[in-house]
Amino acid sequence: MDKETSIKPFAFKYGAITGVFAFGYSVLLTSLGKSQDAFLQYLSVLVVLTATVFAYREFKEHNEGFLKYRTGVKLGTLLGFISATISAFFNYLYIQFIDDSIIDQAVEVASKAIEGNPQITDEQYEQSIEIVRWVAGTPIPQLINILFMTFFGFLLALVISHFMKNEPTEDGYNF
Repeated sequence: MDKETSIKPFAFKYGAITGVFAFGYSVLLTSLGKSQDAFLQYLSVLVVLTATVFAYREFKEHNEGFLKYRTGVKLGTLLGFISATISAFFNYLYIQFIDDSIIDQAVEVASKAIEGNPQITDEQYEQSIEIVRWVAGTPIPQLINILFMTFFGFLLALVISHFMKNEPTEDGYNF
């Protein structure tokens, strides 16, 4: 094995697929009023897991069957970053220009959480709701999502790379 194949085409291909799926899935959940359902949100983890495995398999096909652990971690992390960036970009545009009902859903969740605190005054409650409404309408939640999903992609890549690695030996063969 002379030179290892670049991870970029595989990360971009599967990151784009996963990012577009994540955006579509979030729009579907929002339109069904289920965007706060934790179980349905966790189902998207299966898509990221599957896309990562497919990216590794395709990379190995183009790299003489080899995948170094370190390369797998880089590929999975980059895939997670690309996916999160694409999804966050489209989500932000969707929220800003098409349907801002997700902001109302975020305010509703925050409102229920704040109401459970007996020490908060009505003025503090109103201020808190206004802050939540303002933050939800900015790109801040999308940027946090990019950071979180990139880190999640990294953690997922650590595990998947361990199982899918096939490191070449010094003579180029691995039996």
